[in-house]
This record gives sequence, C-alpha cells and structure tokens, in this order.
Amino acid sequence: MNKLAEFISTHRERFGDVDTNIFAFAWGKVTRRLEFLAIIEARYLEASAAFIANTEAGRKLTKPGTHPVTPEQHALQKAALPIVTDLHLQIESYYLFAKIVLDDIARAFEHYFRSGTRIGA
Repeated sequence: MNKLAEFISTHRERFGDVDTNIFAFAWGKVTRRLEFLAIIEARYLEASAAFIANTEAGRKLTKPGTHPVTPEQHALQKAALPIVTDLHLQIESYYLFAKIVLDDIARAFEHYFRSGTRIGA
C-alpha cells in the first residue's frame, strides 16, 4: 500500500490542474478498494477458523463404523450451515472485489497514459 501511495503522490504532479485531480481520484478508488479486500480477507480468516473448528469438533465425535448421528453431531452439523454460508460469502466477496479492483486499476492506468500525453495541459 505504501508503494502505491508513493506512486500516486509522485506521479500526480505530472498532470495539469484538472488531470491531477482525476488521476488522484482514480488511484484513490483503487486504494480504497484494496482496503476493502483487506477487510474481507480478515473476515475470511475468521470464517475459515470457525469452519475448521467446527469440522475438527465433528471429527472428534466421529467413531469408526456405522452409527446413528448423535445429538452433539447433529448440533455441530446445524451450526455448520451458517458458518459455511459465511465462509462462501467471504470467498465470493473477495473474488468480486478483486475483479472490481482490477477494473479500477485498468481505468486508472488508462487515464495515466492517456493524460500523460498532455502533461502540464
């Protein structure tokens, strides 16, 4: 993140008054969305830990052979449903925001190179 902020502040000065603001806005959007990805990653790690804990607890209750599901196993299975949903939400949210960030980066670079031909304009 620091290198991106350094890039923005260094290269922003290459442009004229209007373009410098557009440049900063475009790259500001990228940095904001990268922060969103960091938040989603932290939420994913929490959801993943909850999923692993639930799965490990279920494994400890599993005995070899064929047995009916115990009340404890049933409770863990029931508790797993929202955990799995949350885990998938975090994975899919990260994927979607990553795609958005890549689009934002492409637009920012497009502006950077297009406006770069009018430096000081």
